[in-house]
Amino acid sequence: MRVLIVAAALGPVYGGPSKTVFELAKALVKEGASVDIVATHANGAADLDVPLMSWISELDYRVQYFPYLKME
Repeated sequence: MRVLIVAAALGPVYGGPSKTVFELAKALVKEGASVDIVATHANGAADLDVPLMSWISELDYRVQYFPYLKME
């Protein structure tokens, strides 16, 4: 089974909700799923220092970050 998790942001500044995305991905992989995560690079007042719009392979899953456009 393939699973795509879509989250608004994964920055540590957002606390628990961001952390649970990674925990969910690990649990799904443990059950045999292939997991991809997509999110913005938002992290409060600063942005995450990550490559944008390319897959980053973690231990068991992949993550792709997209630009976060701040509305002012």
